[in-house]
Amino acid sequence: MNIDLFASRLGFYQVDEAVLRSELSCYSLKKQGLLGRRCSVLFMAVNWQNDIFSPKEDALLVVRSSIEGKLLTLPTKPLYQNFHQSLSTVVSWLKSKIE
Repeated sequence: MNIDLFASRLGFYQVDEAVLRSELSCYSLKKQGLLGRRCSVLFMAVNWQNDIFSPKEDALLVVRSSIEGKLLTLPTKPLYQNFHQSLSTVVSWLKSKIE
């Protein structure tokens, strides 16, 4: 099902898994050199608790690749309240970094 979802988002309607893998590899943060080594770029990773599409382990990879990384994990319920609170937290964090 995930293959169909990604393929349709990229405009592929009949795709083989190897072709899709090759196409998606260019979006890899690791291949772009942004993961796996510490850099001075500020990264903040936001993920939902127990999310299969954005697991905490992946978010931690992003955070650990930044000298001043931050992880924000959101509880899933209540959805809208937590989403709004996360946006406020992100804005506050960004303001603190540019001031």
